[in-house]
Amino acid sequence: MTGNAPKILLVEDEEAILQEIAEYLRRRRLNVSTSASFEAAQRALAEAGSDLDILVTDVRLPDGDGLDLVQQIGASPEPRPRVIVITGHLDQQSVTAARDSGAEAVLLKPFSLRALFERIMSPVDTASAAGAK
Repeated sequence: MTGNAPKILLVEDEEAILQEIAEYLRRRRLNVSTSASFEAAQRALAEAGSDLDILVTDVRLPDGDGLDLVQQIGASPEPRPRVIVITGHLDQQSVTAARDSGAEAVLLKPFSLRALFERIMSPVDTASAAGAK
């Protein structure tokens, strides 16, 4: 990969999953920071400001809801990070709500790490961005 690696915040409360995903992405030379709770993720988002490229968040967190993070980002001024939601507990209504709030993708657990990596590395959907102008 050439150029600067995207800056990713990974939010996942299950330590084993958090470490597995983070290490996989780091081996692919991506810049990954992690948070294991809603509160820690909010702090990390505030500290990163506009310097964050991608948020990858689980939905069920011990102290909050990852979809609230998605909505928070959707309501923030641009530039905003891209958002990918990962979960094992999402019904179709929640998937729609996540996308309506700005998530570009929802990956249902168990997903392959390669699928996540490919989504991270895929170009932003410029068709939907053009429709917003």
